[in-house]
Amino acid sequence: MSTKRKLGMKDLYVAKVIKNTSTEYVCETPQKLCRAIKAKIKTKKGSEKLYSDSEVEDIINQFDSCEVELEGDHLSTEMIALLNGATLKNGVLIDNVDDEGSEVAIMFRDKRANGKYEFQCLFCGKFGEEDDDEHETATDKVKGQTKTIKGTFYGRKLDGDYRLRIFEDELVSENDTDAKSIIERWFNEVPSQKPITVK
Repeated sequence: MSTKRKLGMKDLYVAKVIKNTSTEYVCETPQKLCRAIKAKIKTKKGSEKLYSDSEVEDIINQFDSCEVELEGDHLSTEMIALLNGATLKNGVLIDNVDDEGSEVAIMFRDKRANGKYEFQCLFCGKFGEEDDDEHETATDKVKGQTKTIKGTFYGRKLDGDYRLRIFEDELVSENDTDAKSIIERWFNEVPSQKPITVK
């Protein structure tokens, strides 16, 4: 049996969130963000211990945020304007102190050794917290530079969901129709369907 180890992330897409309310979640059509190199996703939760009878009665964990760091080959001016809120006009990109990046969803997939993919979508977040821009002189040894962006993601207002994941190699049941349908439309639209809870 082939291993399920991850081999390579690819197809990093972004979509602008145009409606994020308690009754509606709508995104624009996803666009390719850049050529993907690496993604770090860290979910942060606050933890509180409850004591009674001089011992720990329970531990309550509460979602705080999902910190995302993406590394790619480069960002186009259109993507910089979308993520950082910069103004792009007639080929000129202007950064302003009052810039505010758009709320976005991100999507990507990661190939496993068995040939199947892991799909991930983060529904709501913003980038632009840190925007390092490094430049180096050329030397006798070629060194390619990459672009890293950091953002914070959170639950959508509709239902509190902040991430959707599908593991293609685990879709073995005829009841896995939700996941299969989402995969068929992956990158054409941000999945908004809420999968059935597994009991």
